[in-house]
Amino acid sequence: MRPDERFAAELASAILKASGEDIEDQLLGQLVQRAGLSGTLGGEIALSLSIARRWGGLGMDMARLVLISVLIEAGKQFWADYIQDKLVASGASATADGAGSIARRLLQGEECRVAWERFAALARDAGAKEGLPQRQLEAVLARQRDGRVASALGAGGG
Repeated sequence: MRPDERFAAELASAILKASGEDIEDQLLGQLVQRAGLSGTLGGEIALSLSIARRWGGLGMDMARLVLISVLIEAGKQFWADYIQDKLVASGASATADGAGSIARRLLQGEECRVAWERFAALARDAGAKEGLPQRQLEAVLARQRDGRVASALGAGGG
């Protein structure tokens, strides 16, 4: 998996854990595991969405996949638009581990509000493109306000 996908997966997992979305987090874990074999997380998500659509949406599974897709896309954009600049500025290596360290500091430090709002805006854009109900996304994003995402990201070790 590419570093941006690995970082996006770690961030998405932390967000899902912080939101109590255990089933979605387990599904993401399965997608990440398959991506380790196939090479790309985006490809695994696209394949899973295609299969779910072919079988008529599969109700909650489709909604879960769309939420995961939105968080991954926002995480990759966050990596490209924000985290890489911070990596360069700090001299850290441009790996998912280095980015995870930067993200933990951002989500716990002085820049927390700015960093989170940037990620949330990217997630809202991705959600609108995918047709994810805004209330579903906002419920997940609301967990950052009480620090749960930073705690879950720190517990992930990445």
